[in-house]
This record gives sequence, C-alpha cells and structure tokens, in this order.
Amino acid sequence: MTWVVLIATVTLAELQTGLLSAMTLAGLPTGSWTKDGFWQNLVNWIAYLLRGILDIQRNIALNSFLETATAQGLTDLAEGTYGTPRRTETFANGTVTLQNDSGLPLDEVAEAISFALVADPTITYKNSGAVFALNGSQVVVDISCDIAGTRGNAVAGVSPANTIELVTALTGVSLVENGTIVGQDAQSDESLRALASKQAAAASTGHANKYEWYALNTNTDGTIAEADDGKTRTNINRAKVSFENTTGRVFVALASPSGPVDPTEYATTIGVLEQYALTNPGILVDANASAVVVNIEVDVVLRRGTSTSGVSDEITAQLQAYFPETSISGDDGFLTIEELELEIGRANRRIVEATVTTPAADVPLGSTEVATLGTLTINISVQP
Repeated sequence: MTWVVLIATVTLAELQTGLLSAMTLAGLPTGSWTKDGFWQNLVNWIAYLLRGILDIQRNIALNSFLETATAQGLTDLAEGTYGTPRRTETFANGTVTLQNDSGLPLDEVAEAISFALVADPTITYKNSGAVFALNGSQVVVDISCDIAGTRGNAVAGVSPANTIELVTALTGVSLVENGTIVGQDAQSDESLRALASKQAAAASTGHANKYEWYALNTNTDGTIAEADDGKTRTNINRAKVSFENTTGRVFVALASPSGPVDPTEYATTIGVLEQYALTNPGILVDANASAVVVNIEVDVVLRRGTSTSGVSDEITAQLQAYFPETSISGDDGFLTIEELELEIGRANRRIVEATVTTPAADVPLGSTEVATLGTLTINISVQP
C-alpha cells in the first residue's frame, strides 16, 4: 500500500458496499437479510464508525507531513514543527511623479491623495507620506495600495500611458509618470514547503539551505521570525547561495519582490547570516540584487469564436505575479523567451498561441541580477 491510499476519500456508501461484499465473498448469505433490518443497519453503523476513523487517518496523513500538507494544515506544520512561518502578503508600493502647475504650493498630509489602477479603478492607492512641491515643480511621491497582494501591482508608465491615475481632484496638478508598483501574495504552499524543508540545515555547519532559511526568516529587528511574534519580516523573498569551499567563502545574493532589498533590511539580514549561518572560520561575500527591467511585447492568439474581453488584464496580472518570484540570475543565467511564453499561456485557457516579439532573445542575467517587469504591450487576435 502506498501513502496515496491514506489520503484518498472513501464515502459512506463505498464503505457499506465494501463491508457487504466482503461478507458475501466469505460465504455469508447477506442476501437473506431483511431490507433496513437489524443486521443491515448494524453494517451501516459499523461503516459510520469506520468512516470516522478513516477521516482521522486522512487528516493525519495530509497535515503531518510536508509532502502532503496544504493550506492551513501546512501553515501549522511549518510553524509548529519546522519553525518556519508562512510569509504574509504585502501591500504593493512604489512611486509616482506629480507636476504642480496650480499656482500655489502643493502641500498634502499622508494618505490625503488617492490614486487608482487605470485597468481597474477599484484598486486604489494613497500617498505614504506628506507631499510638498512648489508651483512649477515636480515631486516624487511614495504610494501604497489599499489592497494587499499582487492585485495592486502595476507596470511603469509615462504620460499619457500611465498605469496609475490621479483620483483626488487637485486643480493644476497632473501625474507625469509612475514607477513599478510591487507587492506580493502570501507565500504559496509550494514555496513554504520548500523553505520549511530547509529548516533542518539551520543547525548544520556547511549547507547552502541554512543561509536561505535564515535570510527568508529574519525580522526587521534582527530576530528570527516566529509564529505570531507580532514583528515585521524583512521584505526578502529570494536568496541565492553558492560555496567556494577551498577558500572558505560563501557567496550570498538577496532580492526583494521589486529587485533590490531595502539597504537597512539588507544590512540586518547580512548581520543575521554572519551570526547564525556562517561557519567559523568563514568569509561571507554578499550582494544586494540589482534589477534588470524587461520590456515585453507579445502577440496572443485566442481560440476561434472566443471573446477577447478581459484577456489582456489576465495576462498583465499573471506576469505581475510571476516576476517578483523569478530566481536570482534566472534559469542558468537567462530569462528565456520560452519561459515567458509559457507563463503568458497560463493566464487564460482561451490562449492557443503566445509569441513574444520583445525582447527578441533570451535576456541574460548576471549572478546577482533579477528580472523585473517593465512596459507591457499585448496584441490580441482570434483564430479565423
């Protein structure tokens, strides 16, 4: 019997039929029983008991092992057994540039100015801090989305093709451009399972997994993240580790969903690695990831007779969720065209073909570089 049997769902009817069949095969004349009589009801009652036992067995099999646990069961297992809390979703943030031609200084307190995603105005943003600009000048404004997760992500845009628009009525004030706006969803089951499996390496003396585990489980105050500790995790979601054993050097590169890590959070995390992960004696060679902006144009063909409605937004959302999770230095040093086309194809089942025309070739990535999404042009047609 394989472990798959332990997580299979068995219905009450299947148990009742199985019990009766087993007795019939044993030669018992079950066909002579009165319908809904004592003996048949007794078999049904035993089936109820067995289903309860099997449900307990199934829950144990599903939620007691990293290989099978999912959702809340995996969250509890990763936190309780492996000391690895699930990374929570974050609010997308970035910058917009405003031009003040109102004739007066622009002076607004934090969260006084509202913005919205052009593609979906129900997704809104606020300025994170106070805003001040003299008449005739521009000001770069930090904004944060009101909705958590990658739904608030937006690609960069320059007027008149901004992807973020100004909602608050400010006479004489216009939005010149917006940078990339990036947040992240809660850590997926697959990602949490992979990270929790590396926790045992945290006690080892020379294993790449322990560097990754510590890097992705550090709070902004330099402590190791624990479940319900009320602290803020550093915004690091990727780590690349390689060893050079002959010289005692360990090479570590760290990245956030938007690419480079905040300098303060980066310094804190490196301090944790040096304290808890670095073998003594050893030399840690660290690098903060740098972003390689990838502008994309793609020709998409939909299945014959289907509507183009909503497909462009779905592709945009798919890529905005995909780029913040790509590996440092990509796949063997490249972000490939094939990988992009496959990801675009996953956005909607109506897509039968996706051809990336920009970039024209695989994008090379250095050992400390990550790909980030730039401009996105989507050309959609339907099979004739």
